[in-house]
Amino acid sequence: MGEPENAMAHTTDQQSLVSRAFLVHLRTDAHMRGGRIVGRVEHVQSGDATHFQSLEELVSFMTVLLEPEPHA
Repeated sequence: MGEPENAMAHTTDQQSLVSRAFLVHLRTDAHMRGGRIVGRVEHVQSGDATHFQSLEELVSFMTVLLEPEPHA
């Protein structure tokens, strides 16, 4: 029997893992079920960080770092 399919099987090296890693800190007054998602997010590899006030802001920050706009 083979080993179970690993969800990260396509990641071939540690650098790839780190480049896609984020630390998300939710504030104590965040209320996920109530839609209040506030806190701070940091990109592990670059150290870039920002505060966010919504899920959209959190995802937007991650998207900018993971899928940068191509240079014109």
